Amino acid sequence: MNTNTFVSDKLESLLQTPQNIVITPHLKPDGDAIGSSLALYLYLSAQGHQVELIAPTDYPSFLYFLPSTEKVVFYEKETEKSNALLKKADLLFVLDYSTKSRAGNMGDAILAANATKIIIDHHIAPDLPCDYLFWDTSVSSTSELVYQLLALLNATNDINTDIATCLYAGIVSDTGRFKFNTQPNTHAVVGDLIARGNLDVEEINSHIFDNYDENRLRFTGFCLSERMKIWWAYKTAVIYLHQADFERFNQTDTIDLVNYPLKLQGIRFVVLMKEKGDIVKISFRSKGEFSVNDFSRQHFGGGGHKNAAGAVSKNSLSNILADFESLLPQYEQALNAS
Repeated sequence: MNTNTFVSDKLESLLQTPQNIVITPHLKPDGDAIGSSLALYLYLSAQGHQVELIAPTDYPSFLYFLPSTEKVVFYEKETEKSNALLKKADLLFVLDYSTKSRAGNMGDAILAANATKIIIDHHIAPDLPCDYLFWDTSVSSTSELVYQLLALLNATNDINTDIATCLYAGIVSDTGRFKFNTQPNTHAVVGDLIARGNLDVEEINSHIFDNYDENRLRFTGFCLSERMKIWWAYKTAVIYLHQADFERFNQTDTIDLVNYPLKLQGIRFVVLMKEKGDIVKISFRSKGEFSVNDFSRQHFGGGGHKNAAGAVSKNSLSNILADFESLLPQYEQALNAS
């Protein structure tokens, strides 16, 4: 039996009676993490369950348009309440992550919870202890996986405008407007969501991608003019950001910034390096057959998908940048063949 089918059968049985349920995305949730979580929250709430959505941290304000976003409890702000809800939970859904570190300060409380734990994720190498794993690295997003779960539960007829909005927002965010990790079934799922939800996709995309304040737009310009390096021989570009850069423009997120250099003709490999406190967060993107998953795992202990991956380093930003540049010559052939 397909593992995901097995998990859905078990969930169908568990959901036959009202449950106390907690749903949690990863810290600093992106569009997919919060979109998939809100969609599942809306579905389970409509089925008569007592559902709470606890995010480890807040998320960008341009995602506040999503339905029921006002119901989200933030662990960093309401720790005592969140811990009480986790202790009370019968079922705990972990969405869009599968390692303890991605839960931030909430990680210990998740591990300690006595609830039946269900992970729904599309990232590689899950290692968070759980009872059930609904998992597929080939899909575009966790939002697409939530749609698949609803289909296996024979619940697609319960997808209303609000649920469809959340799932569409998650898919369009994680695929970068369908440029990454997009398979034929992704478009089939999106088509069904648009039809069932009668969605205004132009409005949703505008909220996510065309909703900058002045500081964010100036910050983007600064990143491209002052913090971007290009190695044309390797079809590679890097944006590197110091902690002071974020403070100067009063910015906290860099959603979609890593994709900007991919707009350049001939660029096949892009990296975003962000200094945050004593760590550097690294995002990798590529076009074609060059696997940033393999690159990040081999050299930076990270991982992800073929064309989108990430890593975290405790090395200095200057050293990481120098190390990265030193690696490029050995990939010249692969990058120019992509």
